[in-house]
Amino acid sequence: MEEMQYFHNGRDSALRNEPFRRTGIEITGDVPWGTHFCMFYSSKEDLLDILIPYFRAGLEGGEFCMWITSKPLTKNAAQTAMRKAMPGFDKYLETGQIEILAHDEWYVQDGVFDSDRVLRGWVERHDRMREKGFRGLRLSGNTFWLEKETWQDFMLYEEAINGVIGNYRMLALCTYSMDRCGAAEILDVARTHEFVLANKGNRWTMVENAQIKQTKEALYRNNEKLEILSDTAALLLKSSDPQTVVESLCRRVMDFLDCQVFFNYLADDGKACLRLNAWSGIPEETAKSIEWLQYGEAVCGCAARDARGIVAEDIPETPDPRTDLVRSFGIRA
Repeated sequence: MEEMQYFHNGRDSALRNEPFRRTGIEITGDVPWGTHFCMFYSSKEDLLDILIPYFRAGLEGGEFCMWITSKPLTKNAAQTAMRKAMPGFDKYLETGQIEILAHDEWYVQDGVFDSDRVLRGWVERHDRMREKGFRGLRLSGNTFWLEKETWQDFMLYEEAINGVIGNYRMLALCTYSMDRCGAAEILDVARTHEFVLANKGNRWTMVENAQIKQTKEALYRNNEKLEILSDTAALLLKSSDPQTVVESLCRRVMDFLDCQVFFNYLADDGKACLRLNAWSGIPEETAKSIEWLQYGEAVCGCAARDARGIVAEDIPETPDPRTDLVRSFGIRA
């Protein structure tokens, strides 16, 4: 699966700053770009119950939509259902905002399923439609066409999607027939999707995959960290007076770390001590009282003198005298 590295080249750094997308599905609510989920259905009505509001929300939200169909809901039946449920649907077809294809027009070519080709196809469609001004790609594919000999390859494809979709403005909803899935297949599907929808007694329920959720959150947080580092370097290099951008950068780092106070001291060579340049979390009068700091005084002065970071995790209880000043401000760590 080394080819999958190709898909990370198109990462959009603004993904995390965009508001969540409306799924149109009541039980799921709004989700972020990069969400890959699935549903189990027992009938054509189940499919329509979820997919019609899902695609309606995408079209109304300015997204490009792709619907890959298979039994029991054909391409023509899907178009007819959308026309019935959404007045003016034909204009979306005419402008090319939605494509509805049969499974053998997308997943299978010459009788062969090629996961790399399909994944590359999603990314190419996404990039092309972003250039045309659409907000992103909303897709759904029905897997009724899958046979036993193709199952494992398709599960590897589903796993690969999780490593791709988070880098783009994409939402993916995969649909699986309950009649064609045994216990092992159901576990495979649940394992490879962020959450699962199922109709139980005419009531839709949702089950989340905690492992995938945690992995995605960790990836998002790492990406956010990399963005902060990149933006910090760019701003400091561009600025003719780097001291002036420190405060905005520190506030962004505070938000990321969920901390409440920061002090930024600069070396004053003329006075051979440190001067408070920027701060947050203490009153201005207090800041004036600690405007000047000697090397070796308090945490900041010792860090500057020794050119070493200092970590104090339990300031109220530590006997370290270097923490006396920050302890007086109520800082705990």
